[in-house]
Amino acid sequence: MGCQTEPTTKEVGCQTSPSTRDIGFQHHKKPERRSKTTQVILRVKEKASSTDPAITLVQVLPLAASTPISTPASSSDLSSLASPAKRPRTEDDPDYRLEETGSSAYNDSTITDTPPQTMRKFIVYEENLMELFRKCPVCSRSCTPRTRTVGTLLHVEQKCGHCDYHYQWDSQPYAQNIPAGNLQLAAAVLFTGSSFLKVEKFMKAFHIVGICHTTYLKHQRRFLFPAINWHWTEEQRHIIREAIARGDVILGGDMRCDSPGYCAKYGTYSVMDLRANKMIDIQLIQSNEVGNSARMEKEGLIRSLDHLKKNGMSTIKRIVTDRHSGVQKFLKSKPEIDHRFDPWHMGKGVGKKIDALAKTRGCKEVGSWKKGVTTPW
Repeated sequence: MGCQTEPTTKEVGCQTSPSTRDIGFQHHKKPERRSKTTQVILRVKEKASSTDPAITLVQVLPLAASTPISTPASSSDLSSLASPAKRPRTEDDPDYRLEETGSSAYNDSTITDTPPQTMRKFIVYEENLMELFRKCPVCSRSCTPRTRTVGTLLHVEQKCGHCDYHYQWDSQPYAQNIPAGNLQLAAAVLFTGSSFLKVEKFMKAFHIVGICHTTYLKHQRRFLFPAINWHWTEEQRHIIREAIARGDVILGGDMRCDSPGYCAKYGTYSVMDLRANKMIDIQLIQSNEVGNSARMEKEGLIRSLDHLKKNGMSTIKRIVTDRHSGVQKFLKSKPEIDHRFDPWHMGKGVGKKIDALAKTRGCKEVGSWKKGVTTPW
């Protein structure tokens, strides 16, 4: 057993009596008062030949003296999200819920050099996890740990009432003052095209603690959407540089509306590099911007060409589109661009006429011609 002599003054950095020196500690002089600038994190190493644990000093980390004000991250800060920087939490954070945490100060025990998104995760049951904190590593007496959750994060505070041993532990690292698991869960739901409500039902059925829907939406707005936009911008610049270096740029453009027909409110005009078979630009148009939904396709093409020109694509050899009247009229004013029609759209128009003709009396056999007429290969 360890030394049983009780010291007259307790010290946070030292858990032994002043009369006996343990081999695991490296200090020689006891401070005159309790220090608040350092926290000693102890690691317990079990020995098979003895019932007493061997205490080893592994790290001394600074405690935060105050709680800074959290500021929203911009798109330029998205690259630093992978580094698990740990800071105290504030009420401005989307994961902060006062009724669950009860405190805004956290220790720095989860700082690690490994990016949190590459770490493996395991499903751990609470009762099995608490077995690691119910015994004091200094005096080997029982203690009752206190827990609180912030989304998927579990914070455990272990304090011994016999020897004043105190230790705080977090189940996951932080990424810019946000638990990495909360941010990664929101990213996994969004990037895989899943529904958060269905994922939430699954987690509740499994009794897994997770984030709420409000936190998921805040992570989308503050981090995930800017990250997607930043990644798309970088990829678009790379595709444009490749197309310019290759020369003889051939583009294909078409628009898709949110609803079929001429009652659409939004339209997405997409332009593809036909040589690389990669999407090179996407423009979103609202019908009230141009007067009606029939004019959205022409406006989408104009915006795409202007955007590509600003990014250095000054010459375009050919554009392949459907037979939209507004697009045809606009490209006639661009004699330097060779305008071609997409055979799939032409075949679709001919197929509709064949279907209409096959419904008339005496022309039913014409319907069998559709596949041979409309298929361009």
